[in-house]
Amino acid sequence: MSKPLLWTIIAVAITLGIELVMGILKRYYASKLAQLLMSGQFEEFDKLVDKKLVRYLVPPFNLDYMKLNEAIAAGDDKKTAELLESFRNKRLNSEQQKAVYTHGFSFYMTKGNGDKARYYLDELGKLNVDEKDMKTMKKLYAILIEKDKKLLERTVEETERLEGEERISNLMLLVQVYASLDDKENTEKYLAMLRKEETDK
Repeated sequence: MSKPLLWTIIAVAITLGIELVMGILKRYYASKLAQLLMSGQFEEFDKLVDKKLVRYLVPPFNLDYMKLNEAIAAGDDKKTAELLESFRNKRLNSEQQKAVYTHGFSFYMTKGNGDKARYYLDELGKLNVDEKDMKTMKKLYAILIEKDKKLLERTVEETERLEGEERISNLMLLVQVYASLDDKENTEKYLAMLRKEETDK
């Protein structure tokens, strides 16, 4: 075997080896960050996310999205709002937009900020979002922000007649609505109905 060919084979082998190691490291750190986030170890998460190697290995969107989830989980409203705003200045693909805009809509709905919630709802409407999910978000907006009591009444009545996935979807909506309205009695009522439906499936 000629030396140039040998060196080419060695170079290819080294490159593949590096790519394999990098792939393993990426998976390891992504998994580690997710574990810290889910277990509420926010200080450890922040330390790890600030490491140069992690910033090099994990794509910028993934890191920023994890930081957003951390801020939401920690109840840090200021940081959540800042991170959501920062995504507006970044190029995102449609799946990334869906993930961020859904968080934005949910966050501002819980804060009762109709203008910001509407912005994210409108942005989601421009994407290929599941029709059922869009319908649910529009109902949430109408009931909680626009105070559409008739729609809430219709949803309650409709739920009694529905079956299967449609019933479960409506029950989930009603749980969210009554939890947002601090109506503990109805929240517990529809949560119990939802649990029963999921148990009977």
